[in-house]
Amino acid sequence: MDDRFQRSGGTISKHIKKITPALEDFAAKWVAPLQDHDYWRPYLERSKKYCHFKDCIGAVDGTHIPCNPPREKAAKFWSRKGMHTFNVLAVADFNLCFTFAVAGYEGAMHDYPVFKEETAKPNNRYPHPPPGKYYLVDAGYPNAKGYLAPYKGYMYHQEEFRRRSVPVTKSNEVFNKSHSSLRSCVERSFGVLKKRYPFLKVPSEYNFEEAKKFILIAMGLHNYIRWHNPSDEYFRDADMSNEDYVAEDSTTGDIRQHEFGDGPHFTQTDWEMDRFRDGLRDSIASHYRRQNQRRRAR
Repeated sequence: MDDRFQRSGGTISKHIKKITPALEDFAAKWVAPLQDHDYWRPYLERSKKYCHFKDCIGAVDGTHIPCNPPREKAAKFWSRKGMHTFNVLAVADFNLCFTFAVAGYEGAMHDYPVFKEETAKPNNRYPHPPPGKYYLVDAGYPNAKGYLAPYKGYMYHQEEFRRRSVPVTKSNEVFNKSHSSLRSCVERSFGVLKKRYPFLKVPSEYNFEEAKKFILIAMGLHNYIRWHNPSDEYFRDADMSNEDYVAEDSTTGDIRQHEFGDGPHFTQTDWEMDRFRDGLRDSIASHYRRQNQRRRAR
């Protein structure tokens, strides 16, 4: 920055400090649901691939952003990434926009406890799913009302399916493949964010508290660009229609190896959501088999 603007680092820091409150207000406005909950239903219904998920409104996930914590907090921020990080919780929609985000949790915390704490707060801006709607979550979360998780103990991640030499035949894996593909909206969103703002890949040079603010400001700018420049190259590459896109935050592996994602074992599932998932699985698997029969008949 010093070289680009031909000003001293002190001068630049002073001006950044001045505009930070305005940028925080900007981020609060733009990191929020920008469409009605029913907005995505027609898009999903028209999609041959995702029509069974017509009442889904997005996906929830966490990502790790490097940080420089004070010495007395260092142990709490040391994460499984082998560095000090913030654990950032976010919700993303299918336009690759963040509808909620919170930064600042310790990197040593797993995603689900962060999620549980944030969703329990009475006065925050978390967009709880309305009745009949749900978010997609990974195997680190229970399959509970409003949150549809994959089947544990079965292949899940897209890279695993791409490397597989034989067709998927198990109904639970057919479901997991579709679930993983649609849930990639949040991984794609994180991927675009980090590609556009490389400073999120390294510990911030700013103080610890300021660094948290800049993460959310970057997310607000991310959403603003998406709305005002639909042809942006970063978003174009990561669009949901690009099945070959692999986000930086995507995880490879098998749910049998990561039974409950990256966290401790949580088993608070909901029998109604389990029944709903089973019905969805049967519809998707039936559709998948019919497609295969048509291909073989050609």
